[in-house]
Amino acid sequence: MFKREYLERVRSKWFIVATVLGPVFMGVITVLPTVLAARTRSSPTLANVIVLDATGTDLGSRVARSLAETAPASPPPRVQAVTAEQLAAAEDSATQFVVHHQAQGYLVLDAKTLAGTQVRYAGRNATSMADVSTLRSMVQRNLLDMRLEKEGIDPGRVATLTAVKLDMKTDKITDKGIEAGGGMSSVVFGYLIAFILYFMIAIYGQNMLRGVMEEKTTRVAEVVISSVKPEALLAGKILGVGLVALTQVFVWIAGGVAIYTFRGQIFAHFGIPAAAAMSVKMPGVPPSVGIALLLFFVLGFMFYAS
Repeated sequence: MFKREYLERVRSKWFIVATVLGPVFMGVITVLPTVLAARTRSSPTLANVIVLDATGTDLGSRVARSLAETAPASPPPRVQAVTAEQLAAAEDSATQFVVHHQAQGYLVLDAKTLAGTQVRYAGRNATSMADVSTLRSMVQRNLLDMRLEKEGIDPGRVATLTAVKLDMKTDKITDKGIEAGGGMSSVVFGYLIAFILYFMIAIYGQNMLRGVMEEKTTRVAEVVISSVKPEALLAGKILGVGLVALTQVFVWIAGGVAIYTFRGQIFAHFGIPAAAAMSVKMPGVPPSVGIALLLFFVLGFMFYAS
């Protein structure tokens, strides 16, 4: 009985499509974040903003110069020195400039900015994380330079001395020694495996239910029960559907291993350097963990499907 269930479901279009798209999905969630991170750039028209400077200092001019250097192809930023009382009217006027596509947005520098607590920006690109991050860093750096100059300290010298960027490389030590992949990769891998287990148990449990309902609707079950015991029928359906799920999982594992093995070529196709490709590492999975995962799936499916 389970042979009929297995072959019938394996030959279905749904199984073929899901099996093929499984490794593709795993490849996308592996490659896409790196591709997006590598291609995330600030807008080329980032400097086309209106800087409303209500600080009473030259902070607005400093920020405008930095923006012009960052986006030389963009129209230059415009600086308006205003008082705190004039700020609301200046914002209304700047909003109209943005509405009529005469500026990308406007940046507000006020007393809170001087205090180092807040800077405000409103514009068409306000949802762009790259643009907002660039604007924030511009204001922060120029505010720091202004404070250093006020204290008689050379900002360039400070920037040189503090230009230290360290990448923390972590390796996990097990009973077998050092293994590639740090704690974060192990956590992500664990969550991914748990999600796949839950997904497979739920989907194939529902598949089992749909199969029973279809047979009851078409009266196939009545014909089969006349020649097979109900216990054998149920056991055959559970074993057949379970083997289909295991087949799909094994195909997905093979596809995932292939994608991981050839990740260098895959990343190179998207213009990602080889170093970035090889930085993607999967934690080692001992055979005992693999056996435990298999048992979890089998027991979970048996409990859910029966």
